[in-house]
Amino acid sequence: MKKTRLLVVMMTLLSFTFSAYAFDLTYEGVENYTSMYQNSNFTDVGNHWAKKSIYKMGILEVVKGTNKFYPNAKISREEALMWMVRLLGGEEEAQTLAQGNIKDIDTGKYQFNTKNDTYMDAYIQVAQNLGILTGDEIKAIEKLSDAQKEKIDQHIETKREKYEDDEDLKPQQLRNIERITKDQMKRAYTWKVSVDKEQSILWAARTLGLSPVYENQQRVYTMKDFKNIKTENIPMIEAALQAGIINGDGGRLNPKANITRAQLSAVLDTASETILRMKGYNVEYGEIQKIQNYVSSQQNPRFLNLVGVENSVITILNDDGIYGDILIQGSNISSFHKGFPVYKNGKVNPPSVIGIGDMIKIYKNPEGKIFYVEIE
Repeated sequence: MKKTRLLVVMMTLLSFTFSAYAFDLTYEGVENYTSMYQNSNFTDVGNHWAKKSIYKMGILEVVKGTNKFYPNAKISREEALMWMVRLLGGEEEAQTLAQGNIKDIDTGKYQFNTKNDTYMDAYIQVAQNLGILTGDEIKAIEKLSDAQKEKIDQHIETKREKYEDDEDLKPQQLRNIERITKDQMKRAYTWKVSVDKEQSILWAARTLGLSPVYENQQRVYTMKDFKNIKTENIPMIEAALQAGIINGDGGRLNPKANITRAQLSAVLDTASETILRMKGYNVEYGEIQKIQNYVSSQQNPRFLNLVGVENSVITILNDDGIYGDILIQGSNISSFHKGFPVYKNGKVNPPSVIGIGDMIKIYKNPEGKIFYVEIE
């Protein structure tokens, strides 16, 4: 009996000592990481200077639904706002609002795509709800010049002549076609216009929750072209400069120039870490110490049969001097297929690219699961 008790005590002490040294922290990846990896692996980024930020926009689902990013293309006002709404966590609100606003409009046998505009209107509304966009800005953007109004009227008249000859169209259907055409023309002159750097910086600063700086305005006046900034925008531009989300290019802001998709990605990447922490995400650093691979059998939760699971346990030493394990699993069963995309060697990779000695930056979601890792 005494020997048995002694053995239990020794086993308990050994277990405690081992776990305290090696397994104080346990991490695991997310189940949808393969899709995240595929959706962020843009085919046209290559060696672009902003590729790291661009990949991150895909990981964070700021940009989705495309395998090409078009980094040097200009970005419209509505799409820039959509990115910021998504980064701030307003995607669900925008989609719910859009779905409630979608209506079937009777245009006879003619088809018009109005759903995309309905969704963009929802993002614009949510951007205002979140304080990114102001009512005055909406009024300024939607104000049409006399020349634009004349062009819209001429376009409507041309469309009317085309459709009036169709005897199958009812009067209400013709009016619906005219209204849709007018709305789409107005949108082309307002929300689909490329956003300039000054406006996008204001929106990004509000997305980050910055307050205007009215005293000690120093950074903005070091820019060679500060006189090109609207006076009323200088306090917020100063705040953005002090926060480091913009730095200027060769001592210039080029405020009236159109911002590219890559440039906006870099701005939002800089702001993202603070925003993620605000949303309950966490960032940690560590060094890879050991990697162990093994295969196990797990019970399929659906059919209750046993399935093989490939496991990889990666031991890290974090900045606090504490060891922890990262569990990565591979299986055709989603609940046993867990991991995260890894940025390494200038591109996004599966987690198998991690090696001993790598210095890693870990991004964890509010549930404590790793969804992204960066290795420099």
